[in-house]
Amino acid sequence: MIRKPIYIQGAGSISAQKTWDKTFLEDKFIKHSGNRWLCQEPDYSEWIDSRAIRRMSRVLQQCNVAAQLAMKECHLECPEAIIVGTAMGCLEDTWSFLSKMVHHQEEMLSPTAFIHSTHNTMASHLALHFKSFGHNCTFVHRNISFENALTDAILLLEEGEVSKVLVGGADEVTDISFDILSQLGQIRQVESVNSVPIPTNVSGWIAGEGASFFVLGNEQTTASYARLTEVGVYSGFDIEEIKQLAGKLLATIIPGKTIILAGHNGDASEDKITDEVLSKGNGQAPIFKYKTLCGEYGTSSSFALWMAAHMLKNQIRPTNSGFKLVENSDLDTVIIYHQTSQIHHSFILVERC
Repeated sequence: MIRKPIYIQGAGSISAQKTWDKTFLEDKFIKHSGNRWLCQEPDYSEWIDSRAIRRMSRVLQQCNVAAQLAMKECHLECPEAIIVGTAMGCLEDTWSFLSKMVHHQEEMLSPTAFIHSTHNTMASHLALHFKSFGHNCTFVHRNISFENALTDAILLLEEGEVSKVLVGGADEVTDISFDILSQLGQIRQVESVNSVPIPTNVSGWIAGEGASFFVLGNEQTTASYARLTEVGVYSGFDIEEIKQLAGKLLATIIPGKTIILAGHNGDASEDKITDEVLSKGNGQAPIFKYKTLCGEYGTSSSFALWMAAHMLKNQIRPTNSGFKLVENSDLDTVIIYHQTSQIHHSFILVERC
């Protein structure tokens, strides 16, 4: 349980939806086809100097703009701390470095390629860009990387080390990573599929990507989106233990005031586990499968948090075609449940300010 109030003061996202454009909250969702959903990207030259863009990979461009979007909303010029969660890191730069190693037989290698291939490239790039010399950390832990980054940010704020933290999650899908995952049987082998809803009677999931960043602070402002009340990460737990934990959490739901954003990814065996966990004690809150909008990637829960923040601030709820205003009662709580491979489970609770 979070000991002190933690508020989302800014939020920015680059995803398979036009989340960088506010019209996403008013227009219908983009329905993708195929089994690889790439980001809907803005004109980066509006945000980043054209000379710098040439030296940045796609995922760094996405992180940069998502962070700028979040900071712009709360008029933050330089974050006191930068924390990033990523499951796979900068895959494009990693492949470039490894390819050059093979091609040049491990001789005459530029150190730049290696530097850009490391997982902490995203956090260090943001620190250099915003001239932030404070706490800078990267968490790499499969599908709970973002949740661990979020936990670190919360601890910093609770201990009074900083007053504002920039925290985010980002992952990309490249041609090589997509081919490898396909060969491992993790990607759904279909040529075309409508994204809303994703059929769940086959194996494999839809590959996605994205970058979502947030400015967290311990003071509520008029621009605050929502309040974080709990971030729970459970690794190596027996599924029955997870069900019991979920049952206690879902038992507190107030009918009509809560929505669950669930991490169904379309894989029959994985979604069965997600359904079993969320059915324990829940008979009241509607469930929306947020990965029908962004696809599956390690830090997709950051996209879900972006959705939750906007849902609570604007009092809207997702449907299969878009967002609509909440009718009859106010939306007070959004619960995010995320699990992959039945190993790591996480719950994030967000409440209306």
